[in-house]
Amino acid sequence: MSTAQLWITASAAIIAIIGLAAGLARLFLLPGDRPPPQHAAPPRARPHHSAAERIPTAGELAAWREDWTDAELQALRGDTPLPALPPLEWTLARWEREQESWLEARRREAHEQQLLLAARVWADPWWIR
Repeated sequence: MSTAQLWITASAAIIAIIGLAAGLARLFLLPGDRPPPQHAAPPRARPHHSAAERIPTAGELAAWREDWTDAELQALRGDTPLPALPPLEWTLARWEREQESWLEARRREAHEQQLLLAARVWADPWWIR
C-alpha cells in the first residue's frame, strides 16, 4: 500500500468512528420524547384544569392597576383625555424643596454604599434598583 492509500484509509476510518459515535450519542443521550413544536397560538388552559378559571386576587388587581397611568386607563375606557395641567411657575421655595429631596436621595445612596463597604460587600446602588 502506498502512503496516499494509507492516509485515505485512516481518514475514512476516523470519519466512520466519529459518525458512529455521533449516531450512538444521539440515540442514547438525547431524550426520545421531545416536546411538540410551539405554535403562534396563545396557550389555553385545559377546560377542567384548576387554572382554567382562576380569578385574580384583589392584590393582583391593585398591582395591575398601578402599572397603568390615568391616561392609559382613560384610553382603554374610550374616555376623552383631560386637558393637560398648565406648567407650574418657577418659585424659589419649590426649587429648594426639589433640590433638598434630590440631595437627600444622594445622601441615602452614599449611606447605603458606606454600609455595604463596611460589610465588605460590593454592590452598585443603581443595579440594586
